[in-house]
Amino acid sequence: MRPVRGGSLVSAPMTADLVEAFSAIRGEPSWLRDRRLRGWETFSSQTMPTQRDEGWRRTDLRGPDLDALLNPPAQLPAAAQPGACAQRVLAKSSVVAGTLVVQDSAEVNAELDPELANRGVRIMSLDRAVREVPELVQRALLSTRSDSPDLFAGLHEAYMSGGAFVFVPRGVVVEKPIQIVQSATEPGQSIFPHTLVCAEAGADVTVLETYCGDERVGEALASTSVELIPADNARIQYVSSQEWPSDVWHFASAAARAGRDSNVRWIFASMGARLARTTLNARLDAEGAETEIVGLVFGERDQHTDHLTLQDHMAARTRSDQLFKAALRDTASSNFNGLIRVGEDAPHTSSNMEARNLLLSGTARAEADPRLEILNSEVERCSHGATVGPMDENALFYVMSRGIGRDEAQRLIVEAFFAPVLQRIPLEPVRQRIWSAIQHELWNEQGEE
Repeated sequence: MRPVRGGSLVSAPMTADLVEAFSAIRGEPSWLRDRRLRGWETFSSQTMPTQRDEGWRRTDLRGPDLDALLNPPAQLPAAAQPGACAQRVLAKSSVVAGTLVVQDSAEVNAELDPELANRGVRIMSLDRAVREVPELVQRALLSTRSDSPDLFAGLHEAYMSGGAFVFVPRGVVVEKPIQIVQSATEPGQSIFPHTLVCAEAGADVTVLETYCGDERVGEALASTSVELIPADNARIQYVSSQEWPSDVWHFASAAARAGRDSNVRWIFASMGARLARTTLNARLDAEGAETEIVGLVFGERDQHTDHLTLQDHMAARTRSDQLFKAALRDTASSNFNGLIRVGEDAPHTSSNMEARNLLLSGTARAEADPRLEILNSEVERCSHGATVGPMDENALFYVMSRGIGRDEAQRLIVEAFFAPVLQRIPLEPVRQRIWSAIQHELWNEQGEE
């Protein structure tokens, strides 16, 4: 992206007129157009982050040429059926309550148990939701927006497309997970999926979302966002599996807005992309709200992953817990930067954060920076910890002493390392697929197929 006068950034496809035209072609209402223009203002008023900027010190953005990569999604006709990458990750319909496939920003398939549909549950692309149920979307979309969004958040807001919308009415419990696949098959595109999950009072839903693409996509930009909106006593469990091809640059944001006594569980698995950066804001701004954050990273070759998380306690008697685990080989690198913030109006809170990093080669690198910011003296519990280190040779010797070869012993230790995270993924086929993908890459010489 080219700096211009005043240090702002403007790219050829990024002007206010084009954003308005982008919205007009899609037949969008004025309220959505205005939100896109707000995103454009955020984007155009900022410069490209460097490693001198707070929050970006361990992430080098000199690799992606965003001028070349930024190509807003066209309105292509939906494919007749999901492509190969989507077919690979889809679980059988018998084990899920519904399925949504959005491919190259177009809805390809949307299925939902008829009984749930009759009870008012909705699952569809966000583009279709804006047309068909705007009264449900308008009040929630971008309601978790940061007070100081960065350049990539603004870019996403301006060009979000495709995406997913899940709505669960008051008191409805969706017993089986809903699966969503966001896939890319065409080269030369940028994709901006935005997922919005709303659960009314007393509702309960689990959403499994996978990002994947065909290798022919090549170098590409993916900017994703997730918003979880649970009302009072609602429960949302959200599982994300990032499995982009190795040439994708992935920038993600995720946020929740809590209802009283609500519960949100986040589970993130990051295994793909050349660079993957995720910013998560778990905002606990209603009394009795709880959140759990679980992260799994497997990095190889020269991959870099960057996670910035905030457990933001703003109301009384809130609870949060985070467990982050990364295993890295080759020259892969990972950065974890987590903050627990307990506000002045958040007495009797409890929070914990753990970041564990396992280095599987002498050239892999991990950084972990867990922090606490406590602004009142009535905290029940607030703790954090981090470790970075190689595989324990004593543990390896102990396993091998049982007559197990070195490679198999290493595999068992890595499996045990990830087990606390894998066990929390609510669908067995998804657990098995993620672990199989890690095993496949883990023992390939130099990470090559």
